[in-house]
Parts: sequence; structure tokens; C-alpha cells
Amino acid sequence: MGKQGPSSTTSSRIGRIVGSPKSWGIVGALVAIALTWVVVMRIKPHTMYPAHPRIVPDPSVVIGTFVTLYGLFIGGFGVLITFVAKKSNKKKRLLEALKAAAIVLLAAAALFDVWRVWDASNDLYKAATHGFSYPALSDDVKDFRIYLILNLIVVTVGIFVAALLPSSAESSQDRSTTRGDGRIEPETPWPPETWV
Repeated sequence: MGKQGPSSTTSSRIGRIVGSPKSWGIVGALVAIALTWVVVMRIKPHTMYPAHPRIVPDPSVVIGTFVTLYGLFIGGFGVLITFVAKKSNKKKRLLEALKAAAIVLLAAAALFDVWRVWDASNDLYKAATHGFSYPALSDDVKDFRIYLILNLIVVTVGIFVAALLPSSAESSQDRSTTRGDGRIEPETPWPPETWV
């Protein structure tokens, strides 16, 4: 049997990557993100408001609340990403695909919320320097409602996937044996004999 050439090694790597459940989860999440973006752009109003005679006296409270809530979502996504990433189940391909999809969705939502904070800070600047009209503030509130629903959907998906995946303690019990007295005994002795 001869050596395999570099092209066959490359094609086998590509085959393993394309066939892996993580790849399918990532592709599924990216497709969901793209479809969501298209739907949001169709729903979201895209009007430029002319100068309006009525200026909101202090819109910074409303906009500051949005910034705070986006910040809470960013922190929650970070915690949920690490929680989901630590869990694993190599035996079930669907769970690995869902895990990869959840991580991509959570990371994308966190980055998107960073962009929303950036946009809200721009609105705060406009409100402080030029005032903010009622239609512009109404537009901000509509945007927030849309993105709040999307954030809640992403959090729900992340929690759902985290609940499906077994914890590391459950995974280690699968690899262990139970002794006659009910205690769990790992397959390998601890510490390994090579350490002694």
C-alpha cells in the first residue's frame, strides 16, 4: 500500500469537516441569522423623519434603559455561551449540532447587542446636542421591541440546548462502574499508577 498524496489527505479533512455535526450546526445558525436579518429589515421602519416641532424633553432615560438592557443581555449571553460550551455529548450528533448552533447564535446576538449599544449611544448624543423628536423616539422604541423579542428567542434556544446536553458529572458517570456498596468507581485508578 503506497502513501497517500496531499490531495487525498486534504479531501479527507474537508470530508470530516463537512460531515461533522458542528459544521451543520454552524451552517444552520448562520442561515437562521441571515433569514432573521431579512425579516427584521422588512418589518423595521426605514423612514427619515423631518424636523418635528415637538421635541422630547429628556429622552436619555428611555435610551439609557435600552443601553442597560442590552448590556444585561450581553452579559447573559457570555455566561450562557460558557455554560453551553462546557457541556458535551459526543455520542449524539444532533446534540453536538445544536450545541454548535446555540454557541453561534449566542455569540452573534452578543455582537449584535454591542452594535445596538453603539447605536443607542449615538442617539444619546443626538438627544443631548439637538434634542430628539417624538417620531424618532418612537422609532427607537419600535427597534427595541423587535430586538428584545430576538434576544429572548436566542436566550430560550440557549437554555433549551443547555438543558438537553448532559452535565460533565453525568458524562463521567456513564464511563464509570458502580461498586457493590453503591459508590461509583472510575474506570482508571486515581492517581494513575504512572504517577506513583
